[in-house]
Amino acid sequence: MKTFRVVQTVPAFGYPKGKIWGPYIEREDAEKRVELLEEKGGSGLIDEGDFGPACAAVRPPYENGSEKVKD
Repeated sequence: MKTFRVVQTVPAFGYPKGKIWGPYIEREDAEKRVELLEEKGGSGLIDEGDFGPACAAVRPPYENGSEKVKD
């Protein structure tokens, strides 16, 4: 099954370069992860392939604005 993951290329959220986010079923979810990383001074690249079962479909509260992220 084709899935997407984000490889973090610049540290953010206290996670180092190289952190893997996902895998996600939809490319849109991976793109949103990259956007969130960039908002916080980080960056990431989207990888496509068969990475195993997808992560939880429920997005964390800080992604929809109901919870603030601590810098």
